[in-house]
Amino acid sequence: MLLAAVMVIVGAIVLSIYVASTGLGSSVGGEIDNVMDNIIIPGLVGMLLV
Repeated sequence: MLLAAVMVIVGAIVLSIYVASTGLGSSVGGEIDNVMDNIIIPGLVGMLLV
């Protein structure tokens, strides 16, 4: 149950970042994708594995 709640929160964060990146310009969207790929997703995966 707790894992499902964490997955819903992670999904909401990723979805909100994706929507924000598509709504902004391509250069800003590329920067957001870069941050998401290098910082946010590895941090969330590390948090789930601990």
